Amino acid sequence: MAVLMLGLRRGPEVTTGVALYQFFGYCLLVIAAIFALECWRRLATEHDLRGASWERADDRHPDAS
Repeated sequence: MAVLMLGLRRGPEVTTGVALYQFFGYCLLVIAAIFALECWRRLATEHDLRGASWERADDRHPDAS
């Protein structure tokens, strides 16, 4: 939806060259980026809490259990 709003040239001008719908599109892109980073952080945290490792088994140090 944000990408579609960025393509619209309609609506009142917020600043020179940026329409109201484009401004809303940029705001939605920022919100989507924050949401994606939060989801990524939560997945990484849950992954660490389960005791799993991001490394492949053959990349681990031989002493690691």
